[in-house]
Amino acid sequence: MFLLLSVFCILQVDTVQTWLGRVATAYLSSELDAEISVERISFRLVKSVVLKGVLIKDQHNDTLVYSKEINVSISKFSTKSHHITVNNLLV
Repeated sequence: MFLLLSVFCILQVDTVQTWLGRVATAYLSSELDAEISVERISFRLVKSVVLKGVLIKDQHNDTLVYSKEINVSISKFSTKSHHITVNNLLV
């Protein structure tokens, strides 16, 4: 129980969330052969996600998306069906 609580607490730290986001974007970048980066990530109990400094470029280095901040409000999250329902998206 202590280990589970410790992991939960560690995952609430923005620095850890940003590090996990960078690992994920590095994986996506290599899989898609495109540049994907996010400067900061902050999420709270699968209810909301804030992405700062989002940059997505294609294989030709053309910018597809750049946003200083993207706020996502999640209304439904299912690990069983691997679906996320977004309630609100602010770019």
